[in-house]
Amino acid sequence: MATKGELKALLATLDITKNTKRRQVKELLADKGYSEPEYRIQEGATKLCIVPKNADFVIKWSITYYDDSDDWDEALEEVSIYNKAVEAGLGMFFPKTEVFCVVNGVTFVIQEKIDFSALNTPNSKESKYKY
Repeated sequence: MATKGELKALLATLDITKNTKRRQVKELLADKGYSEPEYRIQEGATKLCIVPKNADFVIKWSITYYDDSDDWDEALEEVSIYNKAVEAGLGMFFPKTEVFCVVNGVTFVIQEKIDFSALNTPNSKESKYKY
């Protein structure tokens, strides 16, 4: 598994933009030797996420999902929300979220990996870090 420093250096070489699609990210990573199942790509409505299998973190960034959404960065907003939660004494209820790096105008965010839902309440570190 790559270290955080190696992943940061890798992201600098991939030429990812807010318009890069999930399939393209998978191909870019595979070309550099980072492929499934060790590195999964997850896609939501507003963000893409690299999920290293044996790490306690994920790397997220916002994607363009509307023609006029270039000014909105939901991944960066997650950093702001986490910081506000910490200031309010509620940080323990949120996954730790920080800016990881900025490449090509894309802000990559590193976030603590969690596996939590009402159906799967983590009771140990082993279940919390499922991947």
